[in-house]
Amino acid sequence: MKFLLDVHISTRIASALTDDGHDVVRAALAFPTALGIEVLAIAVSDQRILVTEDSDFSDLIFVHEHAAPTSLIYIRCSAKDQPAMAERVIEILGDARLQGHIVVLTPSSARYRALPNIADDLG
Repeated sequence: MKFLLDVHISTRIASALTDDGHDVVRAALAFPTALGIEVLAIAVSDQRILVTEDSDFSDLIFVHEHAAPTSLIYIRCSAKDQPAMAERVIEILGDARLQGHIVVLTPSSARYRALPNIADDLG
């Protein structure tokens, strides 16, 4: 799988995904000055799963109707829980619901919501 990690995603998550054999791009290194809308566009054009702690991406997709990435993993946790979230991210990768969904991931739950397909709405 291909991932784009937003700027605040921990190196632990990046390492866990890389160690699991995934193609990982870290926005903090590759696009350090990119705005959220630009990070979203990169995830869409490169067909990468976007991993973020920023709720603004949900607004960009659901409210402002920007194109959605293949999937979006939205991590919600306190700073003390961040190390454990690497395992949580790896755990959900096998779930068939990941494709085409936003996953709100917490230390104890994973909630799935279908992402809109703007191209279908227009056609």
